[in-house]
Amino acid sequence: MFEIRQRGSTAGREVLAGATTFMAMSYILFVQPAVLSKAGMDPGGIFMATCIASAAACILMGLLSNYPIALAPGMGENFFFVFTLCGVAAGAGAFRLQWPEALALTVIVGALFLVLSLVGFRSRVLNAIPDALKSGIAAGIGLFIALIGFEWGNVTTHDPATCVKLADMRGNYVAALTLLGLAVTLALAAYRVRGAILLGILFTTACTWGYGRLGLRAGHGITFEPGRERPTVRGVAPCSPVAQAGKIRPGDAIAALNGEEVATPAGFDAAWEALEGNGPVEVRLRRKGQEASVAQPLSVETFTYKGVVGRPAGLSKTAGKFWAGFRSLSDKIFSRDWIHVLSFAFILLFMDLFDTVGTLVGVAKRAGLMQDGRLPRAERALAADAIGTVAGAGLGTSTVTSYIESITGVQSGGRTGLTAIVAGGAMLIALLFQPLVEMVGGGVKIGSYPWGDPILRYPMISPALIVVGAMMIRAVRDVQWEDITEALPAFLAMITMPFAYSISAGIAIGFVAYAFGKLVTGRARECPLIVYVFAVLFVLEYAVLMP
Repeated sequence: MFEIRQRGSTAGREVLAGATTFMAMSYILFVQPAVLSKAGMDPGGIFMATCIASAAACILMGLLSNYPIALAPGMGENFFFVFTLCGVAAGAGAFRLQWPEALALTVIVGALFLVLSLVGFRSRVLNAIPDALKSGIAAGIGLFIALIGFEWGNVTTHDPATCVKLADMRGNYVAALTLLGLAVTLALAAYRVRGAILLGILFTTACTWGYGRLGLRAGHGITFEPGRERPTVRGVAPCSPVAQAGKIRPGDAIAALNGEEVATPAGFDAAWEALEGNGPVEVRLRRKGQEASVAQPLSVETFTYKGVVGRPAGLSKTAGKFWAGFRSLSDKIFSRDWIHVLSFAFILLFMDLFDTVGTLVGVAKRAGLMQDGRLPRAERALAADAIGTVAGAGLGTSTVTSYIESITGVQSGGRTGLTAIVAGGAMLIALLFQPLVEMVGGGVKIGSYPWGDPILRYPMISPALIVVGAMMIRAVRDVQWEDITEALPAFLAMITMPFAYSISAGIAIGFVAYAFGKLVTGRARECPLIVYVFAVLFVLEYAVLMP
């Protein structure tokens, strides 16, 4: 069925290759709930949708095309879904859809993917996009993802003068954990350890979970626990270095800088109104009319251990919700927002085309499956990708696409669709690890916004985002840097995405710059018609119709 012997492989080798591919790409199971939940979606539903849709797409890929290529929600498409379609953080060009509307648009585009795949038109659309724009867009998405990694890792922070700056590293335990995880992931990847990104996530998670407890053992008396409205003074007398010196005793009245006094009862638990920040909190003591002031280190209860294995739940909160978004999305199509719907649908189409075709060709070349420069059964492979997208959006996740990490399975000997099926089976098994994923993706609370919402950072996931961003930036080597009409549009597309905090803005300025450059230099024929069409649409969208 899979032509295992004909392709020079064995069943055992295919199973090992499938497991290797899963290890290499499984970081998406942790990243996807953390990213899409920013749009208000349920993390449990996102996780289950990701596992099920990925498994279905992998199994279809193996059965329909017999290629060792695994699929899952794409990195880049998920950030586009949240920050552009749903308008989280109000990036430039954000559409500000509700997440059911964004899922509805993804279903529509996925169905269009499928139709184009069946008629063989999909690759023609991709080939019409200049290589310079493809490279610049891929690299720009990498920079955008890395920027979010630095922000979520508390390595960078907002600055009113320069917009962004390096965060204060003194007492910045989140940045320390992020950089530690990045160093470990780098070392593992350098030594070609299978599943380096996944192992880096798990290592950083263990360090993050242990940090809050190590702080208490080291004498940090003030802890900040997620889920509580206020920080909590824990075990001040027995564990604090100050307490051990006899300066704090049970029943003493203690106060923060704002003057609010809290008595410590015999159980040594008390509510505490701490100042925002990561540094020590100055504590004033009062005993028998005498006052003293000491610096009490601020420890952070990073997250609560929820276990590793459990019964998956939450799919009902996301599955089928795209139906509710169809009506309001159709209203936008027949209003002045039609140009936005068209533009964003094209971007979704282009991003999935770019990821899928590029991955299919790259993995097939490495596996020796190309015949006379062509990929046999390419339409079937593209159809599996499209069906995965429709199924994923229907269940509650973003665009499903082929993963370049499939090359790790090919390097382990995978040559047939059995590799993809094994990877899909591993995705289904991963459903049992939902408690671990929720623990990783829940984030670490470092404070609160003025309106009361928690300020969350993700040191467990940030190193993975930075590494993935570095992997995507490699696309710049394919740009013809000596030709300014090729280099500048690619550069503008690449650099606009992180600066404008918008993938769509980068794609738009890249298309406009490319069309203008070819026109003004008398090389209009070098620019495909589709680039001209969407360059005009992007100008209308951003200069005239964008609210």
